[in-house]
Amino acid sequence: MISDKPYTVADAIADYLREARLDGRNVDGEESFCRTRILPQLGEIKVGKLTKKRLKDWQRDLAESPRRKTGWKTSEAQEKWKTPPTEQQMKSRKATTNRVLTILKRALNVAAEEDRYTGPTTPWRDIKPFRDSGNPRVRFLSEEEQQRLLNACAPDFRILVQAALYTGSRYSPLCRMKVRDFNSQAGTIWIEKDKGKDGGKSRHVVLGPKAIEWFTYITAGREAADFMFTRASANRTLRKEGGNQWLPYDSRAFLDHACEAAKVDRVVFHELRHTYASWLINQGISLSYVAAQLGHASTRMVEKYYGHLAPNALAAAIRQAKEPDLPQGGVTVEPLKIKIS
Repeated sequence: MISDKPYTVADAIADYLREARLDGRNVDGEESFCRTRILPQLGEIKVGKLTKKRLKDWQRDLAESPRRKTGWKTSEAQEKWKTPPTEQQMKSRKATTNRVLTILKRALNVAAEEDRYTGPTTPWRDIKPFRDSGNPRVRFLSEEEQQRLLNACAPDFRILVQAALYTGSRYSPLCRMKVRDFNSQAGTIWIEKDKGKDGGKSRHVVLGPKAIEWFTYITAGREAADFMFTRASANRTLRKEGGNQWLPYDSRAFLDHACEAAKVDRVVFHELRHTYASWLINQGISLSYVAAQLGHASTRMVEKYYGHLAPNALAAAIRQAKEPDLPQGGVTVEPLKIKIS
């Protein structure tokens, strides 16, 4: 039964997210974008009342707004944005705007295809993404920085950081990892799909010899159902469900303190994943294998974030390869003599 109620952008977003979840997709990240960047400005507008100008204004305002950050008050964000943004910051904002625009257009297109909206115009299809958004700058640690960071970490946090550097796992799957997830015979570690944004696929990650030795050591004599990584300093009275398991945002203070002590520019936990991926590429590992290790369905994200490293890795791999033993030296060629009659 078709409702007489006007169909709004908020309705289109809700229908899109609901059906995506029924299809088994993880859209938590998209829902967050919708809640904070689409619905406040466009949610109450009827889809039939959308215009190209209204959508272009929204797109421009979003690109010019300050970057959101967990824990900021609106006044703090506005104060921060009084400082003129750098070129890289503007490119980052445009890249975020392009992602949000993609979500909005996808939801509205689904509404039109399913006949929830049957108006004569679809102005959102005329809105183009920013072309000069560039690729995001990826930070990764050198081997020396990794060693200094590990040395500066608290003992219980150190093994969590080292596991990230050995596996490329995101923070949340590491927190849920059990002792049984390590297979010493196969030399693999099982990593569950992350529940957050762009969570990747559940997968077996192949470990190198040093990583296998290290995981064998930290799991020796432990129960299979035990959490692999635990907080020695956890307050159990505040953690009735998790016990001494690492919880979301636990890592921030530990990592900030370690970076300061190690004299390493501040990093977030996800940059340990970048460090792992860049190491693989610099070892000459193919992009398809890197994507598999990281849990990506294709090489698209790997090429986007780490493609600039691939040419150097290719050159290094070719120069280290054993070439066929061919004769050295040039071939003597007789000069061409031209007779003039």
